[in-house]
Amino acid sequence: MPTIFNAIGPLTNPINLDSQFIGVYRRNMLETMAESLQKLGRRRAIVVNGAGFMDEASLSGTNHLVMLDEGKISPFTLHPEEVGLPVYTNDLIRGGDAKENAAITKQVLCGKPGPYLDTVVLNAGLGLFANGKATSVKSGIELAKESIHSGAALERLERLIEFSKKTKSEVV
Repeated sequence: MPTIFNAIGPLTNPINLDSQFIGVYRRNMLETMAESLQKLGRRRAIVVNGAGFMDEASLSGTNHLVMLDEGKISPFTLHPEEVGLPVYTNDLIRGGDAKENAAITKQVLCGKPGPYLDTVVLNAGLGLFANGKATSVKSGIELAKESIHSGAALERLERLIEFSKKTKSEVV
């Protein structure tokens, strides 16, 4: 059940960000969130309300987005087929408990084809485009695929897991 905290959480990041990619569960909040990010000093940002009113980009149909770029706010839509991705229903990306979600994450980062991987590369591609690391959503998707298929994304996860274990053992 979405609450106000889903909306304000991404805006309360204590790090002074230059760019940001966030999702909102209400389509009528897209421009308000982009304006808020602008007031927070973001140079560039993308706010998405996915097909099916998801708070992330979805492969189930047309996604509604607003881009903030150097003070200019521009709404646009994006369908997965426009960027070479298939259409899947949102039911195909449902997760489970922590153990199942960890297994899904590992499968995605190992490049297992399917709706989970395609959803991840769509959202990662949007994030890379929002950050300016990619010149288009499509090139962001290609960068995300490259990161996964090269093993770089999985390596980052493994380093994060090791860091977490080390930090946990130092605290105890």
